[in-house]
Amino acid sequence: MKEWHSLRECDTWLYRNMAEQNGDRPIVLYAIVKALNSIAQKYMNDGFYWLSKIIEQNPNLKLEHLQADTIYYLERYMEAYIKQHETNIRSNADIKRHCLQILTFMVNRESTIGYILRDKIG
Repeated sequence: MKEWHSLRECDTWLYRNMAEQNGDRPIVLYAIVKALNSIAQKYMNDGFYWLSKIIEQNPNLKLEHLQADTIYYLERYMEAYIKQHETNIRSNADIKRHCLQILTFMVNRESTIGYILRDKIG
């Protein structure tokens, strides 16, 4: 399932607020990245910034126990995001910085795919 009919753009404030206010909780990272891989796929661009904000504002997540499959969902999401936005990532320093931030988090969590993707855009 890639979309949910009742999830509209005006309802994405919930994800943004969760990222800003509760991003220090590993379950929030898991829930957002899982949604971005399923019912919230059309909000991939917004989700990129939600994930970046969570990782940037919560360095403790590097050491926290994450929900099972959090890294797997991050890998799938980042592969899709980079495939779709590779040109923008290379030409826009801000997008590249956010992207590298997420990928470095993944690498620190021992993600081989994160390492490959970081090397690809690095």
